[in-house]
Amino acid sequence: MIDQDYLVSRLDYDPLSGAFTTNGRSVGSIFTGDNRRTKYIRISIDGRQYRAHRLAWLYIYGRWPKEEIDHIDGNGLNNKLSNLRECTRQENAKNKPLQKNNSSGISGVNWHSASQKWEAQIYVKRKKIYLGLFGCIEDAKRSRKDAEKKYGFHENHGRDNG
Repeated sequence: MIDQDYLVSRLDYDPLSGAFTTNGRSVGSIFTGDNRRTKYIRISIDGRQYRAHRLAWLYIYGRWPKEEIDHIDGNGLNNKLSNLRECTRQENAKNKPLQKNNSSGISGVNWHSASQKWEAQIYVKRKKIYLGLFGCIEDAKRSRKDAEKKYGFHENHGRDNG
């Protein structure tokens, strides 16, 4: 693993734009992340690949992140320092986009055909918490949003990145 001094000697990082450069030229290549939907920038240093958001953290704070780095806006290509936060895996999972197979447009809300009502639920620490059945989608959405606040979900959770 490289350290901050070595990184700074090899690359420049602009925390306002999130860009890494060397000799004034942009560095890094885009690759698809583990979930095959999120794209990240990867930078090769001495034959080893690093994710740019982790390098940005090292560059600015002088240490590798303890756990994960979350792209607050959900855009893995946006490595502006203001868009990065150090967090646990559980915290990172509370800032996920709307799933592609979601038909209601609201995370944790689906049509319950047997009752002909909207069902709301939320998963916390891998456990499903049932929030209820609702006659209108707005009530189900309100219940879900209240639960997100209660359980510490990020305000961007459930955003549509489509």
